[in-house]
Amino acid sequence: MLPAVILPARCKPLCRPTILDGVDFDFEWCETAQEWADYSLLIEAMNAALPASSLFSVSLHPAYYSITPAAIAAADYISIQSYGPRPNRFPYDQFVSDLNNMLAYGYPRHKLVMGLPFYGTTSDNTLITTAYTDIVKAHPNLDPNLDEIAVTANGVTRTYTFNGQTTLIKKAKLVRDQELAGLMYWDIATDVNYTNPLALLRAVNTIINANLDVDTSTPVSAQTINFPALPEKRVDDLDFDAGAVASSGLPVSYTSSDPAVATILNGKIHLTGAGTTIITANQTGNALYQAAEPVSQTLVVIADTEAPTAPANLTATATDETATLTWAAATDNFAVTGYKIFKAGELIAELNATTYTVNGLQSSISYDFVVVATDKAGNISGPAAITITTPDTQAPGAPLALTGKKTIKHEIELTWQAATDNVAVVGYWVYLNGTPLHTTPITGTTYRVPSPKGRDAYEFTVKAVDAAQNLSAAGNSLIVVKGIIVEPGATASRQPKSATESFVHPDGVVVYPNPSPGRFRVNLNSPQNGELTISLYNANGRLLKEIKDVKNDAYEKELDLRAFAAGIYFIRISVGSFVQSQRINIE
Repeated sequence: MLPAVILPARCKPLCRPTILDGVDFDFEWCETAQEWADYSLLIEAMNAALPASSLFSVSLHPAYYSITPAAIAAADYISIQSYGPRPNRFPYDQFVSDLNNMLAYGYPRHKLVMGLPFYGTTSDNTLITTAYTDIVKAHPNLDPNLDEIAVTANGVTRTYTFNGQTTLIKKAKLVRDQELAGLMYWDIATDVNYTNPLALLRAVNTIINANLDVDTSTPVSAQTINFPALPEKRVDDLDFDAGAVASSGLPVSYTSSDPAVATILNGKIHLTGAGTTIITANQTGNALYQAAEPVSQTLVVIADTEAPTAPANLTATATDETATLTWAAATDNFAVTGYKIFKAGELIAELNATTYTVNGLQSSISYDFVVVATDKAGNISGPAAITITTPDTQAPGAPLALTGKKTIKHEIELTWQAATDNVAVVGYWVYLNGTPLHTTPITGTTYRVPSPKGRDAYEFTVKAVDAAQNLSAAGNSLIVVKGIIVEPGATASRQPKSATESFVHPDGVVVYPNPSPGRFRVNLNSPQNGELTISLYNANGRLLKEIKDVKNDAYEKELDLRAFAAGIYFIRISVGSFVQSQRINIE
């Protein structure tokens, strides 16, 4: 930088009316506080050296502008380079921010001149520039609303950020409304010819006249709308673009004379019903273009009366409580919009899928299902029908309270409570030592069998069966040992008085774990105390082992039966008048 005395002295002879109007400082740019101080002194010195009639302007970047208040006062105008070099300086919002920063720093409105870009720079920050004339050359029908576009030159395509006419008009309006000193263009040589409707200077002159020696008496151009005839549509057709185009490249809007036939939704024609409506295309113009003459076309919308095909290959997979229906997709002259599911003629679901699970069914019941397809016009296909019967996989509950008594005919009459089932119990099986005593289920809740003889142990059990042949678990067992009836799960507080008397007591024997590999724990809950006998029998009633012990109050004992083979055994415990047997399983 030349000393603050030398440069002004050399510029002074040039600033005469016959030579130059003034001087513009455009030093890019100071980086240290000392450089800004020196630059500010140079600005003051230049102002002092110039004749009073000379104009003196200083050009600063919106990121580098820290001259002193005295330097600001010395300059006639301060122009702000709010147009680059990076693409982030081009948007309107950044322009507003730059202006606000200048005002906040202390630059007076009557001195501020805001810069506008008449060129483009690569959007990827590689700082490759192109003239606005080259952008228009590549896109002769450039949309004035665009601020970014791809340009191919010498076989290379790059995307450029720039300011189209719409954005420059917004910036010019801001400068006007803020009552700033004016605008500066960088650079005017890159604009297209002023007679071109896409000229940037022409757009700005609609807001702020640049006082150029050009004809600006008719800055607004005429435009027309090309609107081709509309094809016939069906009610269920999708929203569509009507296809009208304005010669200016500005967007076209539409109106419909009958909303019951068509409305405008997001700029497209949205069909609402059958009939005829008039679609009118409009373009209201802007600062550069006059409003176009509206153009109308007739739109005919016909009803869709063709139903979809019936869903094919309807199948069902059923459980006790559900049925999953699956079918092949139906087809339509336009589009299937969904399916309706009916059960016994009642609508139970509407969906847009090809499978559906019906819940809340009952076991072993026959159900009729129908599936139909629908389209947007409400046409319904023929039915796809299927009848299913839900299975019954749930077994009845176990028959409870099995008891027995001897009769005078040397028989044992077995009696139990009726079992329950989710559908119905159809009969019972009575077992002796695991073997059925009959070939078909019995329907009652009593059964007489010959009284077993001998010293063997005999176990009676009962299971319920339903129509699906689901077999319940056995309830409690009844055991006959040496001709005495014993009911596991209950205890005898005394010996029966006669051969026909049965007995039940709330106290009892618990053997656990059961089944077990051979180690069992015996827990006896009985008020009886004294000498206690534990007897082990095999399934044939043969005594295998006997243990003598004494019970005082609570009683628990561990039995080690691992020496015995796997199988079914019976443990009989007696103390005082108490006698009870339990079946155990050695694994």
